[in-house]
Amino acid sequence: MKQIILFFKGVIIGFANVIPGVSGGTMAYIMGIYEQLTGAIGDFLIKKDDRIKNLAFLIIVGFGAIAGIILFARFFSIMLSANDLRLYTYFFFVGLIVGSIPFIIKMQKDMRPKPARVALMIFAIVAIVALSFTGGQTALTQNPEVNDVWLGMFKITDIDFGYGAWLFACGLMAAGSMVLPGFSGSALLISLGEYQNILYFVDQRMMVQIAFVGLGAVPGIIFFAKIINLMLKKYPSATNYFILGLVLASIYQVALELRDVADSSWNIILFCIISLTVGFVMSYFLSKISVKK
Repeated sequence: MKQIILFFKGVIIGFANVIPGVSGGTMAYIMGIYEQLTGAIGDFLIKKDDRIKNLAFLIIVGFGAIAGIILFARFFSIMLSANDLRLYTYFFFVGLIVGSIPFIIKMQKDMRPKPARVALMIFAIVAIVALSFTGGQTALTQNPEVNDVWLGMFKITDIDFGYGAWLFACGLMAAGSMVLPGFSGSALLISLGEYQNILYFVDQRMMVQIAFVGLGAVPGIIFFAKIINLMLKKYPSATNYFILGLVLASIYQVALELRDVADSSWNIILFCIISLTVGFVMSYFLSKISVKK
């Protein structure tokens, strides 16, 4: 029974990691397994005595998270395929992202705006905006390729090596951010211009593209889980300002995604406001639970 509950906690973490503005780390924190999760990841290669125990824990949570990602990737791929639904969905994402900001600020008692902290926040914004111009592709044409090859349930498609290296880098960065409470790895993927593409790869079971992302994700989780925990312990407020910059950069990227589907009709604007409000309330409520815990 304990393993089943742990698996479903993993599913919830997977759901959260697909939704921009909702952090998988926050959900792990809410469900009481955050410290165990980051400890198991960070100590896996160091503490030999606990390696089997940590491996079993990570396998159960990991398979749950994969199941959650696959289930939700299909849903959001559909939501982003039509212009009207895409418009409402991205406004919902903006609400989720903005709603997570109070949690990031409240994570530390001392969040006074000092020059060095503000500089770190600006650096994070500039870095992510610059990356979004250099690496991301436009939305994929979602049509089947003639030369696709199926290997069981997976599709084998051609990929440019340069784009594969970029997907590796995206997996590396997003995976590290997914273990951090208050910051969404999916929001970072939006900033990098690859959120919709990676959803499509997962939904269509495109093995080569998923493999590049996965190869980056594994070392990203191990390395950044250790680094982020260290930075939060030694420089908590400065690190939170840096995270805040990453979050603000993702809002900018969502705005770019909305340029081609913007509509000034009053009923469209009303539904966009409702979507944004629902997203904000949902994210703020989840963050508030984390703070109280």
